[in-house]
Amino acid sequence: MSGAATIPLEELQQRIRDRLLNRGGQGIKALSNAFRIFDDNGNKMLDKYEFSKALTDLGISVNKTEFNELMRHFDKNNDGNISIDEFVVAIRTNMNSRRTALVVQAFKKLDKEKVVSDNLVCFFSAIIQNSPNVQLYRISSLSLSDRLF
Repeated sequence: MSGAATIPLEELQQRIRDRLLNRGGQGIKALSNAFRIFDDNGNKMLDKYEFSKALTDLGISVNKTEFNELMRHFDKNNDGNISIDEFVVAIRTNMNSRRTALVVQAFKKLDKEKVVSDNLVCFFSAIIQNSPNVQLYRISSLSLSDRLF
C-alpha cells in the first residue's frame, strides 16, 4: 500500500472496474469469476488480506486510508469480509440510458396487467432470498438471479 495523497473513492472504484474490464470482466458472470480467483481460501468471501492482494493483482496501489475506505464501501454488512454480492454491487454501474430505455420498453410490452414494477422486484427478490440454496450459501443471490434472468 502506498503512502501517496488520498484518491477519491469513486476514482478508486472506476480504476477497479477498468482493470477488471481490461481482463475481460464484463457482466456478472465475469465479475463472479474474478471474485473466485481472488478468493484464495475458497470460503466465498474476501477477507482484508485477499482484497488487498486482489487490488495488487489488478495493479492498483492504495494507501492505508484508501484501503480502509474501499473495504468499508465494499463490506456493506461490516463483517470484515466481502461477499460475492457485496463485490458485484460495489463494482457494477447503473445501466446507461439506452439500456434503461430498452428495459422499460420491454417491461411495457410484457406488462399486460399493469403490474407495478416495485411489486415485481419485491416478489422476485423474496423468491431469490428464500431459496434454500441461497440460505445455505450454496449459491449467491446474484448468481441465482443471473441464472433466472
